[in-house]
Amino acid sequence: MDIIIDYNSCFKAVLKQKLDIAIIALVFFLIGLVVSLERKPDLYTASVIVYSIADESYERTMYRAELLARYSKIVTSSSITQRAEQLLNHEVDAKTIQDSLKVNYTKDDISLTINVSYKDPSMAIRIANAVVESWQIEMETATSLNIVRVLDRASYAEHSFSGQAYQWMVRFIAMLVGILIAIFIISLRQLFFKKLLTIEDFTLDNTLEIIGIIPYRGGIKSNYKD
Repeated sequence: MDIIIDYNSCFKAVLKQKLDIAIIALVFFLIGLVVSLERKPDLYTASVIVYSIADESYERTMYRAELLARYSKIVTSSSITQRAEQLLNHEVDAKTIQDSLKVNYTKDDISLTINVSYKDPSMAIRIANAVVESWQIEMETATSLNIVRVLDRASYAEHSFSGQAYQWMVRFIAMLVGILIAIFIISLRQLFFKKLLTIEDFTLDNTLEIIGIIPYRGGIKSNYKD
């Protein structure tokens, strides 16, 4: 026998218990409120774009592009971030610099974008420029070549993350989870409700025949006596 889901009865049951759903949603919202009490700091992102210098020889140009791609992987290394820390007069430690870095290499444009996200916009700009300078020194030391140029130094930092918006997002997601859990439980209870309500329930989904139906007339007492 196939299981028939009565969506109409589930919907009615949900509407009937909307107060319970609201209470559960409020409880989950309060849980989200407690979880997100500690506000994360706003972040500002500064970017620097560097590119590989072209050469008259195609082979040498491709070689320089290959070096750029290879050395893009060491931008977040400890040697680069430690030198950047020194360039910043130890105002920010190397581990913080490393955690704030994100590198995007574009093969088609033969360019590299170094992004720095930090809580202070002016410091984000300084970190980005210091990292690029440190990375250029590392490349020139390792390859004995001056093969990269800075296309755009960091001069501004855009607001990339809002701590307050993140707080409210956590709270509303928690509330939404509470609503969905409540609806799921109510619907599940309705599906396994044992009381017979429809003709299909009495006939086991039309597998049995009904001989007759005795109508119920509420409020009328029988006069029959033994």
